[in-house]
Amino acid sequence: MILCQKALRTRTNSKYDPAQLHRCQREAGHTGNCAEFAYLEHIKSVAPRVAAKIVRDATKTTGASWKSEDAGPNRISRWTMLLSDEELLALKINMAGLKPWVVAKLRQKAASYEDCMSSARYLGWSVYGMEGAPEPDQDARMYLESHFGPIAKGATGCLICKAPLCFKLFH
Repeated sequence: MILCQKALRTRTNSKYDPAQLHRCQREAGHTGNCAEFAYLEHIKSVAPRVAAKIVRDATKTTGASWKSEDAGPNRISRWTMLLSDEELLALKINMAGLKPWVVAKLRQKAASYEDCMSSARYLGWSVYGMEGAPEPDQDARMYLESHFGPIAKGATGCLICKAPLCFKLFH
């Protein structure tokens, strides 16, 4: 599928996201408004915390359990952490002033914008494949299945034990 990729201004843009890489993830030539996560609109209407978790986990680094200078930025866009130390310093993120393990954690969580969008799509597809998950609307189904194949109820399982994951417990 070829994506629209029109630049978007979103409320999630932050002072640490100067590149404003947000792009429309709908199919090229679509009708209606451009959107980054249009395939999550249905799940957002029935399980908003699940939709927010998908976006957060796919696009943000982990959060620090405390707020201080040495904890580093909290939930920063993964693609921002691909910038050089000099570019980050211009954003007032002094990597040299952080503890080595904080720097390692932030760099480990780095990913390109495209990889983050692919992860968000996969997580959306996986959620709909959980036992007890709501049925996706037709647009979400078509979009997600065009990327990953048919959504099969009960097919999403734990990566460790392989047991099916239950939407009710996840939600």
